[in-house]
Amino acid sequence: DGVSAIRELRSAPVTDSLRILVLTTFDDEDLVLAALGAGAHGFLLKDAEPTTLLEAIRVVAGGGSWLDPAVTGTVLAHLDAGGGPGAPQSSASPSAPVDGAVPVVGAPSGPYEALTGREDAVLALVCQGLSNARIGERLHVAESTVKSHVKTILGKTGCRNRVELVIYALTTGLVQPR
Repeated sequence: DGVSAIRELRSAPVTDSLRILVLTTFDDEDLVLAALGAGAHGFLLKDAEPTTLLEAIRVVAGGGSWLDPAVTGTVLAHLDAGGGPGAPQSSASPSAPVDGAVPVVGAPSGPYEALTGREDAVLALVCQGLSNARIGERLHVAESTVKSHVKTILGKTGCRNRVELVIYALTTGLVQPR
């Protein structure tokens, strides 16, 4: 199944540059949350327009994250219900509910090292779904500088990828939803 494949890919020795975009016909809540929790960087339904598919591939390949608008509400509702970083993990099944909640990510829920002002700005733009290149344009810095900031932010927060980072930032209040 797809979630198991994501977990297997994410557990490979060299995963720093691995980017995973789920393309599926299923918008089932458990599948969406399990795929993101397993380490997918994006989730897109197969009925998306070809231009949307291309943009999603570009964004995810460029280090960004992508959520199909049809599943964004599912993720936000899960966060509002108390799911998200630090939610209990199930060993029974990748998508099995645990006490009514499906784990999204394994990012730490505890304290993190304080971010600099520039890292805060980068984080806010990451949470808007911008690619490293677009963040660089907005902040008037090189894309490599943005990549460095994102790597530092991931390290300080303990998140494994941008999807985890966005969820972590929203659930901890580092970034306020727009």
